Order: sequence, then structure tokens, then C-alpha cells
Amino acid sequence: MYTELSIAERMQYDSLSNNLAKLRNIYNYTWAELSKTLGVQMSHIYKWETGENRIVPAKAFVLAALFETSVNELMGIPDAKELQSLRDDRLAPPDYWEPDIDTSYLSLSIKEKCKYKFPARNLRSLRTCQELTVREVSQRFGISSSCYTAWELGASTPNLGQAFALAATFGITINQLFGVPADDALKKCIFSNNVTPLPQAKKGTNEEHDPFIVTAISQAWAGALPKSATENMKEKLIARYEYEDSTLVVPPSSLTPEPEVLFRALHLTPPDKVKAVIMTTGFERFYYKNSDWLALSNSSIKPELYRNLLDMTMRTYSDDLGLPAPPCGDLTPWAKQGVLLFPMMPLGRTKEYNTPISRLERFSEDIVRYLSASSQPVVFIFVGSKVATRMSRLVNMTSGTNYVIKWNVPRRDSDYVNSGMFTEANRALTGMGGEPIDWNLSDARN
Repeated sequence: MYTELSIAERMQYDSLSNNLAKLRNIYNYTWAELSKTLGVQMSHIYKWETGENRIVPAKAFVLAALFETSVNELMGIPDAKELQSLRDDRLAPPDYWEPDIDTSYLSLSIKEKCKYKFPARNLRSLRTCQELTVREVSQRFGISSSCYTAWELGASTPNLGQAFALAATFGITINQLFGVPADDALKKCIFSNNVTPLPQAKKGTNEEHDPFIVTAISQAWAGALPKSATENMKEKLIARYEYEDSTLVVPPSSLTPEPEVLFRALHLTPPDKVKAVIMTTGFERFYYKNSDWLALSNSSIKPELYRNLLDMTMRTYSDDLGLPAPPCGDLTPWAKQGVLLFPMMPLGRTKEYNTPISRLERFSEDIVRYLSASSQPVVFIFVGSKVATRMSRLVNMTSGTNYVIKWNVPRRDSDYVNSGMFTEANRALTGMGGEPIDWNLSDARN
């Protein structure tokens, strides 16, 4: 909980990534639409959602108004009333203190608001009304006197984590700290600038998806995910089939199957049945000629022929659960129990789509976001550092229904250590009120 953090921890706090992605999906707002409205590049929004970049206060206030909420909720921080317990009476202003509010801010356009330089215009008056020195206040927050002075003079601006820590300790709101009008006034001025309020259509509403998409990912997943999550999929899949023979990096024997086979995991594991997600970089087809089109799974391979990732997974399975190696690499029994075996890159890498993040990688991200925002207990097992780095940032760890396990697969036998991830996953599921998974694969058939 935010209120249990120390001042030093609050000064570093930033949970925008989880809440921004969730709000954007709830309001069915695409990256393209949001970037056009704010006048920023889509890559900025992506980096805010993944936690790679911090959002500046000016853009945070605009985003909060667009989503008809407060900056507190956007950042996952309790409202001002709940933060009163953090108030420091030595720093709190007397009753007669009034914040300096910049009412001209309301007349600015959205893009001007996004570029507005927010000085912490009330920091000086908060300090002087209590006859405190810069050194006394800066020591309370664990920063240098020169840093605090720069904030008072407007030479620099505290980031949102620092601003919330300052506001909570002074016992004021973040709007008062920055001299910004109240949230209701901000929403009103935002929508008076010819911006239509975003539709409050939650995920799972009766959006009509392209029949191609429904066939590809199943009716259940098409009904759960917003249309924006799949809008570019058809184009990319068809383009992949057209160019596959000439641009595929992996051997021709691993050509992409029909869409409903490519997304077999989604057909076997509907969204309301998901207990765990095991996400790898790609399919096991990169190591074998045949594939089950489920992450890790390959029913045509026997234990003595296991290689790389599947081998390490089965070794962990035996060591962790005390079970003998299964007769083959078929993980379909897990999928039918609610283990979503899905890769981050369903199509792998091609010359045609060798980009930092492809459309189908974004689709995988949307699946993680959807499950993270659901009320059902879900354990996310991210396999490999690349998957863990990208996907773990999308999981809302404050909901009490999500748990993340990061498994860095050893490259050599000598580096192998039993991760205990299967036992840990069941322990987490039961701790969150869910049903454990029967990981036993002794009945798997070749």
C-alpha cells in the first residue's frame, strides 16, 4: 500500500504503466488515437505503459482529464483524504494558507497543456509560511538543497512520484502543489476543446469482430478483447502468408499454419478459464520440425530427444514435482486445465517484420493486459529475460489477483537450477483464492 511506504520510497513511486494501459483498454482508445490527441509519438505512450519512461506532470493531468479521472487514480495513488495520515504537521500549512492557482491554464489547448511547464509554484509559500529553511525541508524529503531550490524557482519540476510525496507530506492535493484548477474544471475545459468524451465501453462489450478474427482466436477471446486489440491482425496475418516462403527466417518445414491452428492455445483455453499463463518468446517449432502450436508443447518428441527450452522445462517438472518425465512433450492437458501456453511472438521474426514490436507482439501484450485486469486469480510465468522484461510491466500487481514468476532459462546443463515454478504457481493460486493446477503429465500421449 502507498501509505505504508517511506518518504524515500514515495519519492520514487510510479505505477502509471498498469493503470494507463487498463484505462486505455476500458475506454477502447488506441495508441494512434491517443498520440494524435496529445500530439506525442505512439512510442511515448508505449514506453509509459511499459514503464520504460516516466510521464511528465503536464501530460499526466491531460490524460487524467481525458479518461475522466484524477491524476491520483491514474497513478494508482489514494485520494487526498486517504493520504491525510501522511501529513507532517511540522510542514503542513496553516488554515489561512491558500494555493496560487493558474486559471489561465484552462484556456490552453490540449497540446498546449501537454507542453505546459508546471512549476511547483506553491512550494515557496508552503515553506515560508511555516518559517522553514530550504535545508530543513530538503532534508525531510531526502534531497539536496539545490534540488529543492530549483523546484521553488521553476528551474526544474519534480516528477510525479516526487510531487505526490511532497503533496502528501504537506497535506495538500497535487493540483494545489502545481497550481492547477480542480479535476472537475480540468475535465470540463478538456471537453470544451472539441474533444469528444471517450466512450465508457468496457472490455467484453458486444463489439463485432471480423469473422476472420473470430475464427482465428475463437469466439470467447473475440468477445473478451476490445476490437482495437485485433484490428491490425488480419492484415498482418494475410501479409505473412503471402510473403512467408521468401522471407521466413526459420526453415520452410515450419511454415505458419491456418490462423485457428496458430492460435490453438486460445481455442483450448478460453479467457474465463485461465489460471496461469506460460509465455515464451516463440513456439517450439524453432527447435523441431513439428509443433503443437502451443508454447513449449511438442507431442511428437520423446524425452530422449528434448532440446533447449522443453528439456529444461521437463527437468524442472520432475525435480519440482517429484514426477517421472512424461512420455512425450504434449502439454495439451495443461491447456485444458486453464494454462494458457502462448508465445510473445506467434510468428517469430522475419525480414518483413523485423521491427522492435510487431502487431502480433502487441496482441500478446493485450492478452496479458486483459487477464491482468480481470478479477480471476492468474499466475503469469514469463520464460526468458526478454519476455519477462516486456510483459511483467503490464501486470497489475496491486490487484491481489495476479502473481508473476520470471524464469530465466539456463543456456547450459551446468547452469541448471530447479526453479520450483510449478509448486510456486499452485501456492500463489491457492493464496489468491483460486484452484491449483494438476501438473501431472503421466497420461500425455505420443
